[in-house]
Amino acid sequence: VRIDPVLAAAAVVALLVVTLVAVAVIGRAPSVVTPRVAPAVGPGTGPGLIVVETTNLTKHNELRYVAPDRRLLPLLPDFGGHQRTAAWRPDGLRLAFAGWPHGQADPWMHLYETDATGSTPRMLSTDCDPPACVEETDPAYSADGQRLVAVRLADLRAGTPTRSVLVIY
Repeated sequence: VRIDPVLAAAAVVALLVVTLVAVAVIGRAPSVVTPRVAPAVGPGTGPGLIVVETTNLTKHNELRYVAPDRRLLPLLPDFGGHQRTAAWRPDGLRLAFAGWPHGQADPWMHLYETDATGSTPRMLSTDCDPPACVEETDPAYSADGQRLVAVRLADLRAGTPTRSVLVIY
């Protein structure tokens, strides 16, 4: 197969332009945060901890970490329930997520935080009371790791939240 040199040069230029535009839109290259966990502490054995969100047959999400042998193991096996939208603090020491523990009476998610070893999660959503707050999801840390922003859903009507706001912890 022969490729026209002009066409090949045009394709290379187009790829370069798309790459430059993508970098300009994103603002910076993606970064990888390696949690500072000693190799012998908790599930974080090795240079870092990769946490993924999986879904089981009951449609409950679960946070899992990639073990050194490439198996996906539960990060929070005692939490159960539903765990989703995890976000690492920039220093890699803490992980925030939305969820509800096994046995929680209401179906709404709240914010929790754990450390890189998957220790017992601490609830962050202590002021989330209906009707001003029904659920909090999608946490994200500030660049310095001192603040956390999340989406708060409120005002239930016919079982569905009708308003959302951003909250900062």
